[in-house]
Amino acid sequence: NLVRVNVDQLTEEKLEAKSETASIEMEKFFDRYRNSADQLSKSVQIQKLFTDLKPGTKIQDSQDFADVIQSLKNNSDTDQENILSIWISDFDSSQLAQSNGFVSDADYQISDRPWYQTLLKEQKTVMTEPYEDFTTKAQIVSIISPVYSGNGGQIVGAVGIDFSLDGLKKTIGSYQLGNTGFYIVTSADGQIIYHPKEEMINKKVSEQDMSDGIKQALLTSLEGKIQYASHGVEVHGYVSKIG
Repeated sequence: NLVRVNVDQLTEEKLEAKSETASIEMEKFFDRYRNSADQLSKSVQIQKLFTDLKPGTKIQDSQDFADVIQSLKNNSDTDQENILSIWISDFDSSQLAQSNGFVSDADYQISDRPWYQTLLKEQKTVMTEPYEDFTTKAQIVSIISPVYSGNGGQIVGAVGIDFSLDGLKKTIGSYQLGNTGFYIVTSADGQIIYHPKEEMINKKVSEQDMSDGIKQALLTSLEGKIQYASHGVEVHGYVSKIG
């Protein structure tokens, strides 16, 4: 019994250390894009573009447009493996332009974007839940930062970065957890972002063959050690938050 208790304690300590280390590394992955979006949103050139752009005027006709798009492209080119696009969106004229040259048409409505109301409410950089890219089928996340007017009075637009989670999967897929251990990464709403079994990715935690304890822990971001059943096997686990 003493040996069993000591082994359990060592197992839990190792799980805690490994889990927290992995979560820090994952946070660095997301912070890279968050910091880029924050930095771009403070660009005086982008602020001026949005302030000068009036409803009814095409964004591509703006004086600073070419330079702004080139700046977005330069930033996008620094991480071609993961960044799909960097974009800007002006609020009062309801227009969007991407680093790859795409410009929205008259059908684009800024207020219909899923992130729009969240950005206005939070008044700070926000991140979407992962979604599947229609063309590549890759998992995509968007990080959006508000752009304020020159005097900082109101939000006049946004800068967004759409990036793939393939880099995240490669990183965490290289981590070792003993001989039989593995990592699971989930989003805030319980979507599985990473799992060693490819068929589990993009599925909901609530729909998986796992005991209720681990499901609730992942859905409520309840940190700490946990014992649970997964696909009929009793396992030790540890939950830690990313960011």
